Amino acid sequence: MRWLLLIGALALAACEDTAQDSAPDPATEFGPGFAAAQEQQCVDQGGTFSPGPKGSMVCLMETGEGTQSCTTANDCSGACLARSRTCSPIMPLLGCNEIITSDGLAITQCIE
Repeated sequence: MRWLLLIGALALAACEDTAQDSAPDPATEFGPGFAAAQEQQCVDQGGTFSPGPKGSMVCLMETGEGTQSCTTANDCSGACLARSRTCSPIMPLLGCNEIITSDGLAITQCIE
């Protein structure tokens, strides 16, 4: 009977080790060429691949609407800036910014 318990415990431990080994490693989950492919896609769409917060990379796109006035987010392809009532010159806006929603409400939006 003890042998059966021992064999069962060993089998269970082996299953646990296998489950842990098969979990993807976040550092390599996307593969070594993932960042290069993302950068190329960004550049192909007219963006700039730039360092973002916490060591990440972000694709910044110029909206071409930086001087266009707005009253809601619907007036812009990016964000409608609350202080100037103009569309954002780039998207996404990183950090915390006062923007106007599609409903015309002024809110603080934070993007890291």
